[in-house]
Amino acid sequence: MRFLKYSGIFILFVLLTLLTQIGGIVLLLCLPIYTFIENRLSLLRIYRLLFRTAIFALLYTIATFWIVPALAKSSGRVPMPYDDEHPYLRQHNFYTVLLNRHYVVPELRLMSENVANKLNKDTTNSLIITYLDCNFPFFDGFPLEPHLSHNDGRKIDFSFQYIDTTTKLPTFERPSWLGYGVNEAPHGGEEDYAGKCTEEGYWQYSFMSKNIISQRRKSQYPFDAARTKEVLNLFLKDNHVNFILIEPHLKKRLGFENHHKVRRPPCNAVRHDDHYHIAIY
Repeated sequence: MRFLKYSGIFILFVLLTLLTQIGGIVLLLCLPIYTFIENRLSLLRIYRLLFRTAIFALLYTIATFWIVPALAKSSGRVPMPYDDEHPYLRQHNFYTVLLNRHYVVPELRLMSENVANKLNKDTTNSLIITYLDCNFPFFDGFPLEPHLSHNDGRKIDFSFQYIDTTTKLPTFERPSWLGYGVNEAPHGGEEDYAGKCTEEGYWQYSFMSKNIISQRRKSQYPFDAARTKEVLNLFLKDNHVNFILIEPHLKKRLGFENHHKVRRPPCNAVRHDDHYHIAIY
């Protein structure tokens, strides 16, 4: 029984660390608290589980929103703005913040804020840029699963711009609840790079698009090519940008076929016609 108990703790530690970076450490901090209190209280199994969950949630929340941001700043990373912290730049899902996947180096945050501000300089409608996965708060090289390169604070994914068919206006809403997986697929005659990668055996390349069911939302929130192009142009004007990854058919459709910083992703990644990936120097 003791072996099973400690095996379970180890597996949970690994999963929480891979998912949130800090969750495993918080779990270890909880263990002596669990032991101290449970030795003094006689609780049913269900109440013990609820008690442990509540203690973990409390310590994890304190760490995520108060301790980690300060520590991350001292190591060279800052959180991206979330909720209403910035009027034109925010996360797509709050889980990105809750799981500590919204950290970048300061210059990447500043660049993103500048682009969002410039996008809204001469418009009466709020054009909101939404980010997806960024990086964890600590340690260059620590993987942000399932991404291949979000491990140094200098990478970030953004969703495309979309239009609400009901209001005919730009919208903060996106067709995918996850942020990934609902694609702006190639039109007839455009290069089908995703199909090529799949044919070559890279099964993961289109895995997300085959398992995210959002067709109704896709028709409700169509791709806004003009404003997506405008945002990309604003990013490309910043000298910090090293490259932007996007599917080849969208690179051509949006008029970037001759821009050396706009590139196709490798087949061992995933398709990029549901978002674009920015890397800075």
